[in-house]
Amino acid sequence: MTVLTILSLSLLGRKMRKLSQSIDNKPLNVEEGKKYIWNNTVWAAIYIVVFSLTVLSSIPWLWLMSIDAHWYSTMYSWYTFASTFVAGVALITLFVVFLKNNNYLELTNEEHLHDLGKFMFASHFLDLFVVLSVYVDLVCKYSGRNNLLQTKSTGECIVEFSGSCLL
Repeated sequence: MTVLTILSLSLLGRKMRKLSQSIDNKPLNVEEGKKYIWNNTVWAAIYIVVFSLTVLSSIPWLWLMSIDAHWYSTMYSWYTFASTFVAGVALITLFVVFLKNNNYLELTNEEHLHDLGKFMFASHFLDLFVVLSVYVDLVCKYSGRNNLLQTKSTGECIVEFSGSCLL
């Protein structure tokens, strides 16, 4: 899987580089420019999908399983994806602040920065949810409590954890 991922990302990167080099020495008219932007957008979208499904989620899980084959949590892919997503939003925010301070983003105002901050704050909850899910899963698994979800006579689902019930 790792070789397939590296091969597919290399081929997509080579294709995007060829697209970029194809217009280096020739001026484009409006129609050729639109066609170039469309092709570049399509190949970039394909690259992002392949990258996010492999490097951001499944490849770290496979690498971890090759090191420790007794890792039982299937939440690891979600954990790496959520952590990388939060880090990406934070990096985008830092770049926007840097470019704004150097007068490159004239149309960006305080509301845009506030919205990026809210988005970063909200995406932390996804990361927090995944981390807590992995933690509860591992603690329950290694404490001998395998009955995570139980249904009482009332039909409500509860998580039973070390003798206490967490709703």
